[in-house]
Amino acid sequence: MSRYLDSGFEGGDGGFVDRAAARELQLMDALTVLRENEGDSIFRISEGGSVCSNPVMKDGVLYFGACDRNFYAVEAATGRLVWKFRTEGPVCISRSCAIQGGRIYFGSYDHFLYCLGIDGRLIWKFRARDMVNCTPLVMDGVVYFGSRDQNLYAVSAESGSLLWKFWTHGAISSSPVEAGGCIYFGSFDKNLYAVTETGRLLWKFKTDDFIVEPVEVSDGIIYLPSTDRNLYALSTDGKLLWKFRTFGPVASKPVVHGGVVYIGCSDYNLYALDAKTGGLVWKFRTRNIIYGHPVVEGGRIYLGSCDENLYALKMNGELAWKFRTRGPVCESPLVCSGVIYFGSWDCSLYALALDGQVLWKFRTSSSSQATVELSPQHMESVRSVISVPVISDVTETNDEKIEIKSDYGVFSGNYLGNDDALDITNMSGVVKQYRSSGKRYR
Repeated sequence: MSRYLDSGFEGGDGGFVDRAAARELQLMDALTVLRENEGDSIFRISEGGSVCSNPVMKDGVLYFGACDRNFYAVEAATGRLVWKFRTEGPVCISRSCAIQGGRIYFGSYDHFLYCLGIDGRLIWKFRARDMVNCTPLVMDGVVYFGSRDQNLYAVSAESGSLLWKFWTHGAISSSPVEAGGCIYFGSFDKNLYAVTETGRLLWKFKTDDFIVEPVEVSDGIIYLPSTDRNLYALSTDGKLLWKFRTFGPVASKPVVHGGVVYIGCSDYNLYALDAKTGGLVWKFRTRNIIYGHPVVEGGRIYLGSCDENLYALKMNGELAWKFRTRGPVCESPLVCSGVIYFGSWDCSLYALALDGQVLWKFRTSSSSQATVELSPQHMESVRSVISVPVISDVTETNDEKIEIKSDYGVFSGNYLGNDDALDITNMSGVVKQYRSSGKRYR
């Protein structure tokens, strides 16, 4: 099975790639460890029609963003285009939108938070200093959202004027979550923050790596995913209750249902854990990274994987059926009124019946999938490489080990067992090896 990353570049803060910034994602987590300087860039995605956000439905219309710079409104019953809004960004719209009071709020890689009317008309936009890569939280006339400029912003939902901002030491792509009067969000500085609605810090909890995804709060427990391979369970005052160790960075939002917490992982597994104790109930293995959170509805669990499939599982973790697309399914499905809606990197939004049969699919404005480029700065000395390498050949030697050859050198790694090494051999034959902690060990 051929996998590849190819041309196009820029990057982000902190070294962990955005979930939207991926085409073929086999080595994404391996490459995240290449951050000898956490301020350097690793990835940039090019423009293309890939669907990279969770669809949201309101009054029979689906709203979602794509890498072609457009935000779409599509009729849920037929897949007919209602309208589209073009952003100013060189890349794509990320995560989900928030809809409240007849207004739609979403962030974009062009550094703006947008506010549109339900008819697609621009009402206002707020400019941050870097990408806005999270789902905004709208509450009591205020929009809360993070940016890769390291700030959590609070702006007026009516006018878009700045009310306050809270600075961290890392990029913020974790969507803010409100519970019990607190706003919780994570940062690439490895901390989970709990702040008041006025931006006052209540407490913070330190993990060993980035916090990319939002927390889930259920029955007084905060479930926190981290790329340090752990899912943490915290009390509402920030005390550790338990943690569950996986075999790869956790960059998927946890979901709690019926006393079980479900969490997807880059080790290709969906885990079902006892919500009170963290004990493993079962796990289901896909063939690639899971980024979107699972959806539990009608006695089924639905989730996408970067192996290009949407899966429907029974509640005991057995496969009911799967549906194959032509690109990674990086985001989460929406299940509503007996229909499953989800986007794929293959430039389509799909509507499936509950048995997996296609009802319709909507194609975005471009049939070219967005591509990913890798920063050479993290491969060797920044001055030694002028142009961006294009990865030309990938060999999957088995389900766990992958080797990539590029103009720069050879990448190989195993991220599914105890050996989480990424080996990089440059064109001069020098080998460097990394662990998922980001530390070079050879």
